[in-house]
Amino acid sequence: MQPKKIPLFAWLRPAFAIPTMAVLLVVVGYQNLVTYPQLEKVISKASPDLNNQIAELDVARNSLQRLIVFVDGQAAKINAQREELGELTKERFQLEPVVRAQREAIDELFAIQQRRNRWSRWEDYGVGFLLGVCSSVLATFLTKARA
Repeated sequence: MQPKKIPLFAWLRPAFAIPTMAVLLVVVGYQNLVTYPQLEKVISKASPDLNNQIAELDVARNSLQRLIVFVDGQAAKINAQREELGELTKERFQLEPVVRAQREAIDELFAIQQRRNRWSRWEDYGVGFLLGVCSSVLATFLTKARA
């Protein structure tokens, strides 16, 4: 059994990402609740102009709306990644038997090639030995024929 490989983005699973996003929203909300009253005191002391305060509140509202849009977009991305991960996992389970069968076929081809190489090696040894014997016999006849 092969060790289980952990994907690079395993930490982005919904079981981790959704609570992380929730914690992020809580932290942002807490900061707004804690810092907003202090900010309001500073603003009311600095400028009693209500129009400036309303404009600043509109800016804060727009920022929060952009944050909500961002969080919704991140949630959609996480859902898309979850679906893609499910599809890829299903595809992996479908392809695993095919890969295993091909691996077995390749191993069998390597074994056949290895047997052929062993037999061809012995053929080479035999041919070399016979050529050596024939050349020795020929050399013996040639030296006797001269003498």
